[in-house]
Amino acid sequence: MCALETLSAVMPVLTTENVTEMIVPTIVKACKDRIPNVQFCVARIIKLHVKKFDDDVFISKIMPCLKDMAREADSDVAYFSHCAIQAFQDKSK
Repeated sequence: MCALETLSAVMPVLTTENVTEMIVPTIVKACKDRIPNVQFCVARIIKLHVKKFDDDVFISKIMPCLKDMAREADSDVAYFSHCAIQAFQDKSK
């Protein structure tokens, strides 16, 4: 989780292209982690930095992961995933 927090700390200074190339693969991998704390941490980070993601990349790569996590039994994972999905929908309005 420390690595995810580090990525979160540098995201504000990266371009959208840098985020797509360097951050999205790690985010997607973290979304599929079996440890709930990793999943809700990455969902929080996605929500926090939703504006840094390219919309098409978000829809094709991140949204499917968030939808899967929203169905997780762990209530924190489901909650933060729903929050991240809502943040993207609000951004798109």
